[in-house]
Amino acid sequence: MAQRREMELRLELAVDGLHVKEEWLATKLLEKPDMSKDEVFSIFMECDIADCGAPSLPDGQELLRKKELTGMWVLQVEEAADISVPDESRYKSESLTRSHGIRTLKLRLSDGHCIVAAIEVEPLKGIGRLTPPGAKIALKSPRIRGGLLMLDNSTSFVLGGRAPPLVAAFDAFLAERN
Repeated sequence: MAQRREMELRLELAVDGLHVKEEWLATKLLEKPDMSKDEVFSIFMECDIADCGAPSLPDGQELLRKKELTGMWVLQVEEAADISVPDESRYKSESLTRSHGIRTLKLRLSDGHCIVAAIEVEPLKGIGRLTPPGAKIALKSPRIRGGLLMLDNSTSFVLGGRAPPLVAAFDAFLAERN
């Protein structure tokens, strides 16, 4: 019965682009056997995807051959960097809080096992230079050019969330740079 519930939940989550590890979900269901999909999703939003996500992304070589990442995907933002700001000042506190007009975010996104690069082709709603590491983003069939995911507001939706250990590490990194 428990294995059946776990499989049903994994399939329901996968339809929405969320691929979780079997053992992670089994642990959550041991804690609360009647856990709903929404409850699992809420817990997932506050986890590091490396701890709970199952491999789902194609490898880098396959991405180079693809024109589109077909389907739904929920990935974790590992980093959001404004590449329109010079590298040496990109993480300075005044650079992070000051708006300088047009931005271009380059994102590092992960399924917990593979990291892909993405670039916004228009400013994405709900994400910026201060987005906490571990935030989750839903993608629906984004285009791919040269192995980079091309994100716009019709294919990308920021779900929110954070991963407290990643936020602490990023805060320490910022403190070191400032």
